[in-house]
Amino acid sequence: MVDSDQRRNYERAVRARDYWESLQRRSNLHPFFHPPDLFAIDPCVVKPYCVPKTFVPIPVGGNIEIYDQTGGRVKSEGFETKEFILANFLPGGYKKRWEFQHYRAVWAPSERQPVCANIGLTFQFEKSIPLGQVYTESETFSPLNIPVERTKIYFPDHVYVEKLPEHVKYYWDEERHIIHHHADTGAIEVVRDPLSTPLHINIMTDDGETSEPSIEFPKDSLIKKINYLETFVLTRCYYANCIHIFGKTTTTLTRLIRFYHDDDDAYALIGSEQVSQATRIEFSLKQLCEKILGTLQDNSVLQNDLRMQYVLLQLYESVLYRQTPLQSTYDIDKLYQLLIAVDYWINWTERATSLEKFFEQEMPEFKLILQELIPNTSETRLRLAGYDPAGIDDLIDLITENQVLFKEIFHRAFDTEYLKSFCNRVLYTTLEKAVIAWLQQFFGSAGEGLNYWHESNGDTMFFYAYDRYQGGSGIAKELFRKFQGLSPDLFDVRRTLERSLLCDINLTELVIHHLFLAYEPEFLVAGFNGSESDQVSILRLALEEIERQYGFDLHTKKREDLLTFCKIDIKRLVASEDIAAFYSELIRGYVVLLEKLRRTPTTIDLLLYCCGDTFYDPRAAAVFEKYRTRKKGDLSELVARIEEMMPTCINGCPECIEISSSYGQDPLGSALLNKRLLARLLEVQ
Repeated sequence: MVDSDQRRNYERAVRARDYWESLQRRSNLHPFFHPPDLFAIDPCVVKPYCVPKTFVPIPVGGNIEIYDQTGGRVKSEGFETKEFILANFLPGGYKKRWEFQHYRAVWAPSERQPVCANIGLTFQFEKSIPLGQVYTESETFSPLNIPVERTKIYFPDHVYVEKLPEHVKYYWDEERHIIHHHADTGAIEVVRDPLSTPLHINIMTDDGETSEPSIEFPKDSLIKKINYLETFVLTRCYYANCIHIFGKTTTTLTRLIRFYHDDDDAYALIGSEQVSQATRIEFSLKQLCEKILGTLQDNSVLQNDLRMQYVLLQLYESVLYRQTPLQSTYDIDKLYQLLIAVDYWINWTERATSLEKFFEQEMPEFKLILQELIPNTSETRLRLAGYDPAGIDDLIDLITENQVLFKEIFHRAFDTEYLKSFCNRVLYTTLEKAVIAWLQQFFGSAGEGLNYWHESNGDTMFFYAYDRYQGGSGIAKELFRKFQGLSPDLFDVRRTLERSLLCDINLTELVIHHLFLAYEPEFLVAGFNGSESDQVSILRLALEEIERQYGFDLHTKKREDLLTFCKIDIKRLVASEDIAAFYSELIRGYVVLLEKLRRTPTTIDLLLYCCGDTFYDPRAAAVFEKYRTRKKGDLSELVARIEEMMPTCINGCPECIEISSSYGQDPLGSALLNKRLLARLLEVQ
């Protein structure tokens, strides 16, 4: 028998339906309107998160008011997002903004602390707290080793800016670490305003209460549990502004402007509080961390790649934080490529077993190798990559003056404990990016409304997906609800992460390399200039072979997309038999180098290999000579042609896990990505 409440609800639902139908007949402009309490009446409908009518969509971190002090008159320019302002208007930063005029932050060097900016002139602060109140991990903070006891976090609510006059000139004062707009004695004239990248570290200051029951996973699962946090507060602490200064000559400088508060006589961190709601995923990485050393021993290519990746990271950190052995991070790539070339040469000529052993030798040997790699007599080897014989002496001075530093860098790269520690960092960063890629597939376009962050504690990693709007907007809660629909006992997180690591670019490159290794150039030219069905048949067979070889299963849509991508790329590479023969020789050389060097070959490796008269096909040799003698900018066109056949997605790329974060991203982030390490540790290919 139906009770009175059920009858009343039924009658209300009927009236609601009639009201809804009449509303639709009158207008189709508001199809998202629905009668009040409709979700409470219909028990089959899950009510979505409703944003309150008082909600104002302010990005996390909140807003800050801008005051223009140009000409001595103070004028409010309204409010801007705090993270945007801190990303562009920390001391040393410039930006075209209001009325598209050129502005900079008002600032001056600290009178109490050298090479620091006095932030008391730049900001007004709503509050400040001692750093030791929220940070207890160490006595120093950040790679700059800022003393925690003498440091405060300042939270600004006003920023002072000034407009630059037209046709202004820029001068860098190396002693005081400031950009002038008038010539001073000893100042370096620069061609433009500096580029700036703010450096920050996030500190969790409130992880709130879990307002929903945790989703628990089995003990052997990579995920331990998933929680929803009603309150989530992340304090982003900006500790320096990294600026790149471009001199009138070829001089380029990378410098850090640190912060000090002269009135408080304290080191300063510029803080923003990101108040939000979050879904937290807790990962248990004990088994993965324990497998790292064994995985590296079983895969010498991956081990050597990670060693060189660690070398690159150390170079960046040394230049960024200590301005040695170079003055600019823009020069690191050329030095790193030179080290790659030296590694190739000592392996090929059997002068040393590794770069670690090589840098323990006397420096005259290095001078001889440079003269062989950058010869005076002919345009070959590294001269094709833009290295000038006139600069050999400078390179020798660079290495000899910093020989101790290079010894330390390579010692750490070849030391088991240092390498293991580096691999742990790589694992955390790569796993975070892989989870982000997975969530964007799992949660659809709603994932664009989330920010992501991780922190690690030994063998445990906490991954946070939090709303992009201050106070939360319900998207993190919707994500948690979606997780509640999973069955923890049946959910295979390892297989899920494997799919997120699959990259269309990577798979396309594998297919193309397979085609050139499996077929003669004449067959490829005839096949891909023939009928559409022949082209599809060749590609489908190659793709099936790649699936079998690497042990993954592509769904139908992805397989068809890959066939299209491969067809476009391969037809460009087999325009003629001569070009196809050249590319075929390049790929065969790539395989030879992979076995010889026991690391992933680079463009420099293959360039040096090609210069050694290693072509068996006379057509390929003729094409090589044509490209070698044809200039393309500062490099020969040969380098550009070789790069066409080099894999672009090795450790990660923007197509898969090299995902940029919002304002204030880590300039060293890409040096900590290696999806092959994560794949091996997950026991997937």
